[in-house]
Amino acid sequence: MNEQGKPSPESEAVDSFQTLLNAASMRYNNLFASIEGGGVHLSQVSFDDYISTANSRGEEIPDEVLAHKKRCEKYAKDLQECMAAASLTAEEMSDWFAKIKETQLQGDYPKNERFIKSIIEKVEIVFKEMLKRGYTEQEIIQ
Repeated sequence: MNEQGKPSPESEAVDSFQTLLNAASMRYNNLFASIEGGGVHLSQVSFDDYISTANSRGEEIPDEVLAHKKRCEKYAKDLQECMAAASLTAEEMSDWFAKIKETQLQGDYPKNERFIKSIIEKVEIVFKEMLKRGYTEQEIIQ
């Protein structure tokens, strides 16, 4: 707060940054991590581990597990295509997470503002492209 009891420009920048991150986090949830993973749906990793373990033990894999794995593979392929349509790479997403951390530690939101907002805009394109492909919002963000 300044002498007039109003928030300082630095305080307003931090609030703006936090509001932006909170809104993006609520809208996209785990989509960020799926993009950073190069298009892998988060549940695919656990199913791959399960299948690998079952195969090594000589166990039969239930049809519903194989069907889910196939859906995850389709999701991954679609997500990768949507990332390409948005010109967004897994590396950019990793950089985005690093810039957020840097911004939070240093408190210098204006320095990274343009990059952070540009990635959120690309994620929105990915999100809309996935909707066009018939995925529900819940499927996209989980």
